Amino acid sequence: MDSQRSAVTDVRQIPQMWYRPSSGSGLPAKSVYRPAALVECRLSFRSIRAGFQYSDERYYTAWYPTKQVTIDWSSPAVEIKKAEELGGIASSDAAYQSGSYDFSSAYFDEIQEELIEHLVRTARYGILRNANFGVYSEPKESRESFMARIGDMGIEKVEPELKRLLGKFELAIEQLREAQARRGRKLEGDKAEEMFAYWRDLFAASEKGLADMFIGKFRMVLQNPVPRPAAMATDDVDQDLLDELDRVERDAKDALNSLYTDYMQMVQQCDTFEVGLQRENIHVVRRALLWVPSNNS
Repeated sequence: MDSQRSAVTDVRQIPQMWYRPSSGSGLPAKSVYRPAALVECRLSFRSIRAGFQYSDERYYTAWYPTKQVTIDWSSPAVEIKKAEELGGIASSDAAYQSGSYDFSSAYFDEIQEELIEHLVRTARYGILRNANFGVYSEPKESRESFMARIGDMGIEKVEPELKRLLGKFELAIEQLREAQARRGRKLEGDKAEEMFAYWRDLFAASEKGLADMFIGKFRMVLQNPVPRPAAMATDDVDQDLLDELDRVERDAKDALNSLYTDYMQMVQQCDTFEVGLQRENIHVVRRALLWVPSNNS
């Protein structure tokens, strides 16, 4: 390492590192090293509002400026993907780009400060938010996982209303059963028994249809009629009662579909909430003058 440093005799106050591409392509022939600033930071993204905290370590590089130029942290000199890329060794015949550079520690403090200001202005960590529930995603949580979690919350929210609606329409069917029982007393003999069995099966089918709608998988329900026993070939069946039972079933489906529509509007709402950085949440882990090999002189 000493021999490498001796090739750049005006660098004394800041550490030096040599970039080695991870592609394995090796150094360019007759390498010329161009100076870049390297700062490794630990960023802590925090939001009290979102109850969110996530830390990440990142490398930032920018071409080292001459005394007449301002450093541009928005344009990386190289993208550091692995720590091994910072373990390069300069070739013995390498040349170093000359220029009016200030490699003092004090000047590096200035360009490091410019990086911190740049990060405060621009660095953001995007998370998912459902404003209806005031819920935010966890660090690195996928959209699918977040939406599934919101869906479960939505079910918990609408479950009391599902139970209330089921009870309401079960009561309506029970009232129709009582009304049919009163009217059925006028019939006698086999016809009375046959009519009793018909309405018993009819109400049982209607109640099962309600239970399937409100207790089964929560979804939109089609306006298909609930399966029923075959109609009796007689004029003794109370058509008004049948029509009223049809109305109860339609009202139940409409109420469930309306609730499901509201549910979907609640759980499908999803936008991006950006968590920024404060100065005190940017921690410099290390910094160095990074020599990047190139074919340009």
